[in-house]
Amino acid sequence: MCCDGKIRRKPGYHSSCYGTRAINARTFMCCRGTIQSIPSYLSACCGHLAYDATLKMCCGAKIQPIPAAISFCCGTRACDAQQYLCCDGTLQHIPAAKSACCGTRAFNAESLMWCGGKIQPIPAAISFCCGTRAYDSQQSLCCDGTLQHIPADKSACCGNRAFANSSCVVVVQYSPSHPLFPHVAGHERMMLNNTCAVMAQYKTSHLAVPRVAGPELTTPESTGQGRVRLSC
Repeated sequence: MCCDGKIRRKPGYHSSCYGTRAINARTFMCCRGTIQSIPSYLSACCGHLAYDATLKMCCGAKIQPIPAAISFCCGTRACDAQQYLCCDGTLQHIPAAKSACCGTRAFNAESLMWCGGKIQPIPAAISFCCGTRAYDSQQSLCCDGTLQHIPADKSACCGNRAFANSSCVVVVQYSPSHPLFPHVAGHERMMLNNTCAVMAQYKTSHLAVPRVAGPELTTPESTGQGRVRLSC
C-alpha cells in the first residue's frame, strides 16, 4: 500500500495509513497525531491517549475511572450524578432530593431559593425574588426592586410604590389653546389622588395623540385647564 508517497506492506486486512506508516486499524488508533493501541472494543481518545470507554471517562484531558452508572465531569474529576453537583466548577454533595446551585454552593431547593446571588428561605407556596430578597406573592409586590406590602386585593405598582387602585392615568401638560393633543416626549411617574399618574413633557408641534412607554393610550377626557386625563 502507498502511504504518503512510500510503499508499505499491509499489516493486516484492515489497514490504513498514518503519515508514511501503515497500521492495522483493528488494533491501533490515532489520538492527536499519536498512534495508540486500541484498549477495547469501545475506545476513545483523551488528548494523546487512548482509553477504554467502558471503564473510564475523559475529564478535562485527564482519564478517570467511571464512578457510577450515571456520571459526569466537574473539571478534571469524575463524579456520581446521584451524589454530587458541580457548582461553578466546585464539587458539592447533594443536600436533598431537590437541589440546585447558587454560585459555588449547593442548597436544598425544597425549602430554599436563590435570589440575586443569595440563598433565602422560601416564604410561601408561591414565592418570587425581589433583588436579593424572597417574598410571598400573596402578601407583597416588587415595585422597581423595592418590596411593598399589597394594600388591597387589586393592587399595582407606580414606580417603587404600591397602590390600591388598579386604574392608571396619564397627566399631560399641554397648551389649552392648541387644537390638537400634544405628543408625549418623556414622562415621570408619580402618585396623584391614590392613582398612578405620569407627568409628561410634550411637543406642541406634533399632531399625534399622546403615548407613553407600554400600552397605547385610549380616548382622553379633559380633567381641567392645562391637563388631560387618559386611561391605560
